[in-house]
Amino acid sequence: MLAVELDHIAEMLEELNVHQNISSKSREYSKTIRQAVWDHAITSKGIFAYETDGFGGQIIMDDGNVPVHTLYLGLGY
Repeated sequence: MLAVELDHIAEMLEELNVHQNISSKSREYSKTIRQAVWDHAITSKGIFAYETDGFGGQIIMDDGNVPVHTLYLGLGY
């Protein structure tokens, strides 16, 4: 997910001690995305919605592609 990769970018830049402004923006965007997912993509059953419509509607399903939604936590999200 984008939020995870933004954190990876920030980590690399911090280790190299370059582009601190990009690193801090990457962390900020990652935090915003993660909070939006937790605020809007968790269903009343406590699982991730497959899709949200921006008006409170959620679709609960899964598809056969990787990553499966149940693996998000294992991928660093």
